[in-house]
Amino acid sequence: MLQMTLDLLRCPYCASSDALAVAEAEWRLVDYQDGARREMVSGRLVCPGCGAAFPVADYVPSFAAALPQDVRADADYWGRYYAGEAAKGNHTYMEPRLARAGRAAAAYDPEAFILRHPLLKERGRCLDLGCGSGWTTLMLGREGFAALGLEPALGSVVVAKRYAMEQGTPVDYVCGAPGYVHFAAGAMDAVFAFHSLHHVPDLLDVMPQITGWLKTGGVLAVDEHVQSRPQYWELAGLIGSQLGVPKSPPSTGAEPSANEDCSQAAVLPAIATHLHVADLKFRHVAFDGVADWASGGEAPSDAVLDLARGLSNAVAEWRPGDVEYATVLAIKGAQPPGAEDRRALEAKVPAPLWPLFDCGRATGSVGGHTWGARLRRAYRLLLARGPKALLREAAGYWHWRLGQ
Repeated sequence: MLQMTLDLLRCPYCASSDALAVAEAEWRLVDYQDGARREMVSGRLVCPGCGAAFPVADYVPSFAAALPQDVRADADYWGRYYAGEAAKGNHTYMEPRLARAGRAAAAYDPEAFILRHPLLKERGRCLDLGCGSGWTTLMLGREGFAALGLEPALGSVVVAKRYAMEQGTPVDYVCGAPGYVHFAAGAMDAVFAFHSLHHVPDLLDVMPQITGWLKTGGVLAVDEHVQSRPQYWELAGLIGSQLGVPKSPPSTGAEPSANEDCSQAAVLPAIATHLHVADLKFRHVAFDGVADWASGGEAPSDAVLDLARGLSNAVAEWRPGDVEYATVLAIKGAQPPGAEDRRALEAKVPAPLWPLFDCGRATGSVGGHTWGARLRRAYRLLLARGPKALLREAAGYWHWRLGQ
């Protein structure tokens, strides 16, 4: 664990503003590409306020003891999945170059869009929420950020830290989750979340804490799953089967936890309630993998890329409100957004995506929000993901409306 991380960590139990004390620590010099750094290999972190202690092992501090059962179950599921892939020799979730290899057919490259954005021109200290096996944190470190990854699956971040050390990139990792870990207020220049916020239970309640870690003027940059459209994945699977691709869902020995997609409907409202949205893009993702399937592991040909892009473009034109992912850059202002800011943002969101029950206005070519369209979408959501998903989406939307 780097000294930077030690300076940032606070007690999640009493939320003291005091830095955690170090006990029984083993330190070691670690060689990186930019020189050697002193790191804490093992020991304990102790809160000077309430006396709570947290272990450090294999260079990673762990706040897993603070996690509730549902978050632990989610971490266990994905930890098993990433471990299984690593055991097969698949380093896609550790190495940024491999993880981003399938972007050729995408409507746009979300990581490139974020990293090249003028708001992030100055590299500084950043937090990467839900980093999994660490490839996004490693990417940020290579891009010049002083990067810290946060992930509830302890095994995943231990592997990620080891890999980053082997690569000579000085990034750090913490085992924990938003709502159950604490950092110094205003310490981050940027907070990133790549495909992770939709796993955070009660995101609307947790977002003020995430915002509090940002300095005023700091940037939240996310690429997030904001709604599910299983019919397109079914179609993509049929195309894959015709191309000889076997169905291979993640095999982890456990069912996915209830936190899968638990806050996807709350992502946009949570961000817009606390931060000023500066840039926003949407995309369909179901057909992005068609190019890889059709190319059989080789570099996709222009014809294959045209096929994949054509499918995505057709869906985007036919059903613009069915976009599944949003890329958002938002700024922490001296004051939270007002009602006018939120209404301006709502006008930019594809019609069926945001206002499931809204009596809102039309949004250009997307069309108006008729009760028939709302009921049809509610029915599709109910069939696809059940009553809990429908209630979560409705709750997220009404939280937004009441905030206006």
